[in-house]
Amino acid sequence: MTVCRSDATVVPGSSDDVQFFCSSGECTSIEGRCNGFNNCADGSDEEGCNPGTTGLTIEATTGYTTTIETLSADSTVFHDRDYTFDTLGSFAGVTYIKMSNEDKHTALSHVQMKLRLPQPMTVYVATLKNLEWLETDGWRLSAEQGPSYSGAHQTRHTEWAAFATNHYHAPHDGNPQWDVQLLTETHYGAIGDATPSTVWEKTFPAGTVSMRGNNGGDGSYLIFVANPSSAPVPPVVHPDAEASGVSLRYANPTASGDLLCVSLSTASGDRNTAGCDATSCGARTESDATMQVCNSADDGQSFIHTSTGQLRSKLGDNRCLHVGASSAHSACEPFTLQTCAAHETRQQFNTESYQGSTIWRNVATDLAIDSDSYRNTVNNWIWACPGSNTAKMFNPEQPILLAPVLNHVVFDVAASVLTVSAGSLSGAGQLGWNTPANSAFEVPSYSSPDNICGISFKCNTAASHLMIGLSSTTVTRWQDIDYGVTCRGAWTNSDHVDIYENGSRVAQGPSGNLANGNPTTDVHAVHVNANGQVEYSLNGSVYYTSSRAVTYPWHVGLDTYTAPSLSEVQYLPC
Repeated sequence: MTVCRSDATVVPGSSDDVQFFCSSGECTSIEGRCNGFNNCADGSDEEGCNPGTTGLTIEATTGYTTTIETLSADSTVFHDRDYTFDTLGSFAGVTYIKMSNEDKHTALSHVQMKLRLPQPMTVYVATLKNLEWLETDGWRLSAEQGPSYSGAHQTRHTEWAAFATNHYHAPHDGNPQWDVQLLTETHYGAIGDATPSTVWEKTFPAGTVSMRGNNGGDGSYLIFVANPSSAPVPPVVHPDAEASGVSLRYANPTASGDLLCVSLSTASGDRNTAGCDATSCGARTESDATMQVCNSADDGQSFIHTSTGQLRSKLGDNRCLHVGASSAHSACEPFTLQTCAAHETRQQFNTESYQGSTIWRNVATDLAIDSDSYRNTVNNWIWACPGSNTAKMFNPEQPILLAPVLNHVVFDVAASVLTVSAGSLSGAGQLGWNTPANSAFEVPSYSSPDNICGISFKCNTAASHLMIGLSSTTVTRWQDIDYGVTCRGAWTNSDHVDIYENGSRVAQGPSGNLANGNPTTDVHAVHVNANGQVEYSLNGSVYYTSSRAVTYPWHVGLDTYTAPSLSEVQYLPC
C-alpha cells in the first residue's frame, strides 16, 4: 500500500490513471488493481474484477490471420497449418492466441503481436527455442506444463524455390505436385521430443503488450493469457499412477483370470510376431496385445488412463493404446501402440460397470477390450470386439509386483492337448509320454539378478501322472529333464514320488503318497542350495540331495502321461 497523492481526488473504490483508492482509505498502485492479490488492507482492489480475459484484443503486425480462442482437445495450432494438439498441458480451457505459423519469421527486434489488456493479466509463452528477449524483458520460467502438437511438416513458401529442382513433378492435370518427403509427421513440445517446449510467464498491467519476434525456427511460439486470479491448472495425475500406472487384469469369473493381464510387450510361442518394444510394434494384421502373467516388471502391462480417455503405455515415450483396422478377425479390430494424440478417438476409452467389473470401450469404434473366445491362457490374443460380456471384464489395478516366491511359472510352449495358464497345467485322459511343455524363461546362474533358484508345485489331483523339473535342454520326453519329480497319480502300488535325473531313477520320496497323497495341499520343491546342490523336498522337508553339478541355464520343463494336472507352479528364491 502507498500514501494517496496529495493532488488526488480520492473516491473510495475508484481509481485514476495512477492509483486505486481503497475502500479502507489508503491507496495502491493502479497496476495492483485486479492482479489476483489483495493490495488494499480490505481487499477492495480485487472486488468487481472480471476473473476471465473479457475485453482482450489482439493485433498481428504481420497481417496474417490471428484469433482469440479457448484451448480444447479439438483446437488446431495455427491458421495456416494442419497441426493438432496431442496434449494440452496446463492450458486446457485457457485463452489461446491462435496465430499463423508464418508469423515465426518476424525478427527478434520487431514486434510480432500486440495484446491490449483491459486489466492486469498474465501472459504465457510456450516456445520450442531459446528466445533471449524473454529473460531480458523480465519474463520468468513458469512451472506450468506446455502443450505438445504434431502434424505434417511442410516446407515453407520461402524455401520452395530451393526445393523445386529436386522435388517438383510436372503436373498431369495442371496442378503442381510435390514429393511427399516434404510432408513428414513431426512432433513438437512433449518431453522426449526432438524439440520440447518451455513455458515463460509475465503479469502485465492494463495496457498494450508488445510481443517480439520468433526469428524463424520450427514453429512460432504459442501465447496463452489468463487472469492472475485464475491461473492455469496443471493436469492432475495421481503420483502413484504416474509412477506405475494401472494394469488391466482379466476378471472373467468363470475363467480363473486372477493372474493374467493385458500386455503390449513382445509375446512368445506362436504369438511371437505380436507385441511392441520401446520404439515399434510387430503384428500387422493381427493384434499386438496378448494375455500375459501380471507382472509390474512388464512395462507393456502398465497404462495411465489420462483425462482425455487415453491409455498411455509405459512402453516407450508418449505412446497410447490404439484400435487399428484389420479384416483378420471378423467384427473385431486389433490393438497396437501409436504416438499419443489427444484428438484421436481411436485412442480414447470410456469405462463401463459390468457385473462388478469394468469394460473399456473405445470412443471411435464402440468396440471393447476383449479376451478372444473367453480364453484364459498365456499368449491369448486381446482384440477390440463388439458387445458386453464376461470376455471384456478387465479390472484396473495397481500392477502386481511378483517377488520370486510368488512368480508363477508359465509354460510358453506346450503340446496342443494341454491347457496352460500362469502357474497351472492340465490335460485329460491317457496321453502317454512325449507330451511335453516348456517354459521360455531361463535362469542363467545361481543367485542371478532374478534371484531364482528352483521351483515348487502341487500335483493337484489324485490322478495326475507326470514328471516336472529343471532342464538345460528343451524337454521333448521325460528323459530330457535334468532334475525331475514324478506325480505318480493312480500308478499301481506307487505310494511315493520318484526322482529321475536325465532318465535314471536316483531316489524315492517319502512313503504314504498313494494317489499323490494330499494333492491339493502337499507342496513339492526342487531347489538349488547355497552349495550349488539340488535338493528335493516335500512340505519343506528335504528328503534327497543330488550329487550332480547343475548345468546352466536351466528352465522348467515337464512330460505328461495320464490326466496331468499341476497347480501353484512357482519359482523359488535363492
